[in-house]
Amino acid sequence: MKKIIVLCISILLLCTGCLDIIAHHYQNEDAKEKEEIREKALPIAQSRIKEKYGFDLIENEIDDYKYPCDFSVPFGCDGLSGDLEIYAHHANRKYEVKVHTSQKEVYDNYQKEDLVLRTKEIFSNELHIDKEKLTINVYGAEFMYKEVKNLNVGLKELYPYEEKIDVVTYEPVNEIYVQNIINGFSDSHIQLRIFEAKDYNSYLSFNKQMNFNYDSYYGSYNYLDDPEDLLNGYTEYINESQYGRGRSYKRYY
Repeated sequence: MKKIIVLCISILLLCTGCLDIIAHHYQNEDAKEKEEIREKALPIAQSRIKEKYGFDLIENEIDDYKYPCDFSVPFGCDGLSGDLEIYAHHANRKYEVKVHTSQKEVYDNYQKEDLVLRTKEIFSNELHIDKEKLTINVYGAEFMYKEVKNLNVGLKELYPYEEKIDVVTYEPVNEIYVQNIINGFSDSHIQLRIFEAKDYNSYLSFNKQMNFNYDSYYGSYNYLDDPEDLLNGYTEYINESQYGRGRSYKRYY
């Protein structure tokens, strides 16, 4: 009996050792593949950042690398795509660079903060509402496709690709001013929502529940039904001309 137990333990240890060897092999292969992707993509990113902004993307300002899967599966990744995502910081600003190595295309959001500030300025001027009483959320990733060399332009020029802009305020919103804004970009692909909260506390609560995180929307608040009675109403503009259905402009209360 003891011999059988010892034999079983020996087999178990042997199998465990084999599994460790196999796991170590795949870890080494994965690390090697990631290193090859990084060596190919990083110089492309560095060249483009230097060309666009005049500063160097250096190693000690890189916070993290991510290697997107070619196709995600429920229990992991079926292989790396060969692209590289770089998370970095410069001059107290965090930003992201995406490199599609096969096409040598580089997208970044280093200008995002400047774009949002300029967007807030535009809405403040057009709606005649103080900037401090506005929250601006710009989301989607299309802004990364083009450098805006002149920020002193209108919304259509700031966002030449499809983009979503949400404006939240607790000041009264004049529908005539909103229509003037929409007329200024009505032949673009901008989608706009303007939310008018009932008061400052409702404004804070609504912003918290909408839960924007820089480029993404994670909120679950049903603003259509407005169950907590936070809003006086909202305006929505969706340009649907690219689908052959014309444009729509709606105001809800």
